Amino acid sequence: MEGIGILKYQDSKFYEALNKLLTLRNLFLVAFLSGIWHGAGWGFIIWGVLHGSAMCVHRIYGLILERFQLQKKSFLRSKIYKVLCWILTFNFLNITWIFFRSENLQGAMNLLKGMFGIVWVELPRKAHHIPELLANLGARNDFVVYLLMAFVLCLCFSNSLEKLAKFKAGYKLAVLIGFCLLVSLMTLAVTPYTEFIYFNF
Repeated sequence: MEGIGILKYQDSKFYEALNKLLTLRNLFLVAFLSGIWHGAGWGFIIWGVLHGSAMCVHRIYGLILERFQLQKKSFLRSKIYKVLCWILTFNFLNITWIFFRSENLQGAMNLLKGMFGIVWVELPRKAHHIPELLANLGARNDFVVYLLMAFVLCLCFSNSLEKLAKFKAGYKLAVLIGFCLLVSLMTLAVTPYTEFIYFNF
């Protein structure tokens, strides 16, 4: 009987490990196929591979924390740790999206070299002020306002998972949804039409 119990325990451990490996495989495949779905260029494929690899690394990191019960360590619960995670995620996404938006790999590599100071990339001489810089980048002046609003929303308000945990239907929610719809309609009314990016695919 003890032998059977040990075998069952070993089997459960084996299938648990197998499930984790299959989850990692699936995470990578979904991101990889998403890259191919956007286009057959190498930039899209690299974008998918990088995102798939990052999701796998993140999942493995979580499993390590769980295995050694490190989640409750004071540093991992500190604000400094959260800020470091934000910086890492933000910069990683910015780098990977370069491959997505560049016309070719050479253009992506040139931009990356310029970002990291390997090659000097000179901005237009007239771009000394924010409005001029935005104009040279093809952005409107209100871009800065939207950027600041996005930072406030991301850093100061609870996220969707936290909202879902506290979700309670009521008139306050209905008023909030109505207000958001009104603001959205007003924004669409005053914003010039721009073609949705996925119409290019």
